[in-house]
Amino acid sequence: MCHSHDGVSFPQKTREGMLLAGIIATYGLSNDADVQAMLDKVKHRGPDGTIGFKSGKLVIGETFLSLNPEKNNCCAGGDQKQNYAALDGRIFNRKQFTDENNNFETDGEIALRLYQEQGPDFLQELDGMFAMVLAVEGGKPFAARDPLGVKPLYYGYKNGTMYFASEVKALVGYADDIKFFPPGHYFTPESGFKRYIDFENIKWKEHELDEALGKIRNLMEESVLRQIPRQTVPASLLSGGIDSSIIAAITARHVDNLKTFCVGMEGAKDLEAARKVADFIGSQHTQYTYDKKDIQEILPEVIYYMESFDPSLIRSSVANYFAYKLVGDNARVVFSGEGGDELFGGYMYLKDLEGEERLHQELIGFFDGLHNVGLQRVDRMSMAHSKECRMPFLGMNLLQYATTLPPKWKIYGSEKIEKWVLRKAFEGWIPDDVLWRIKQEFSQGSGTVDVMDEIAQEQITDSEFDREKNAINPPLRNKEELMYYRIFRQYFDDDSAVATVGRWITT
Repeated sequence: MCHSHDGVSFPQKTREGMLLAGIIATYGLSNDADVQAMLDKVKHRGPDGTIGFKSGKLVIGETFLSLNPEKNNCCAGGDQKQNYAALDGRIFNRKQFTDENNNFETDGEIALRLYQEQGPDFLQELDGMFAMVLAVEGGKPFAARDPLGVKPLYYGYKNGTMYFASEVKALVGYADDIKFFPPGHYFTPESGFKRYIDFENIKWKEHELDEALGKIRNLMEESVLRQIPRQTVPASLLSGGIDSSIIAAITARHVDNLKTFCVGMEGAKDLEAARKVADFIGSQHTQYTYDKKDIQEILPEVIYYMESFDPSLIRSSVANYFAYKLVGDNARVVFSGEGGDELFGGYMYLKDLEGEERLHQELIGFFDGLHNVGLQRVDRMSMAHSKECRMPFLGMNLLQYATTLPPKWKIYGSEKIEKWVLRKAFEGWIPDDVLWRIKQEFSQGSGTVDVMDEIAQEQITDSEFDREKNAINPPLRNKEELMYYRIFRQYFDDDSAVATVGRWITT
């Protein structure tokens, strides 16, 4: 790792086609060996190199991911005033900040310049997924995380030093009391943590239906186009569900010979539906089937990278793990349909809620909790295979519009059709029997659920579960969760690491 020590030298700027994908930072007393060891823990996020920066008490280390591995150059970003930007992720509306006088090579440079001009207020202008640590004002940290927490960031303290890292595993053994950096917040040593965006006050209103359907289509397409990388061709996960099918259908209209990927167990419903969509949109489709033995072999690795033991998350992470592995060398950037359920009402229990306002508040409430459940799964399983996953449903313009739609259009009519308005907007884009297919959790559609329970029943007796279920509070809920928890503790022997785990209400 190369360093800039106290103003002596600067690393090169990030070259186009490089993504900073893993961040380590310390503010206080630390040494280069510790920073390098922590960086090694997140090397999978950016296997194409590491680089560092040091100013005063602040040390920043980064890993980077090349969108084109054949053009592999050292990357970082800074200026000649000891200011520096480490940004994991992407700013999708970068064009609005560039002109003939400001032709930025990296998103980190954009963030640094905007901070210098506006202070923390610049965060409200960004449409993107990001976790950032900036070195400003002679070596002070300014850290921030995107509104939903699409990109991860954690922190902890030890002996007066503050530590930041993209993943929990990098902090274990170095920092005490590990916590997630709250989404939609920034941090400075002077102000502490400050929220810069709040979804709670978003109100829904009446819309004219035909106009709304057109607006949804336009904003969806805009979000996909913003997220298509200039330097490489993306692939798309295609589970056969509504959300991933819509994303793939839009992308296929703008990317020649789009490659799509689906995984599942033999006979899984997802495989058939995904193949049908791929034929309809004309993508180059690849699928893979896995079995019980395959699951058992990769389960410890899934839990290590996922940093969770929640049953629902681990089940769907298994399928995601195989999916990103299947992508292989075909792409470094992968599109996913994540976010459609939260924006448009895709969960079955939502049908039981009484009244539009109650449904609206439940949907808005998702935004605060996604970061350590579904979004964590997407980030960790993609980065385990050095892939950057992009989620067009979470584009800020689309999100802000979709949250104003009448809840009655999301859970619709006497039949309570979930995501009705989204389905209606994309009639004709994918096969009708897929478009109006009842939602299934990824692990259900891929056929994983029953097998995971079967493995747990084989490994854990009733007496073992009764003896160990109260190892944490709230207690472990079933044998499957205990099985995952045991593996988790092999890697994360730290109670504060347990506290970072998001757990769904249902298993």
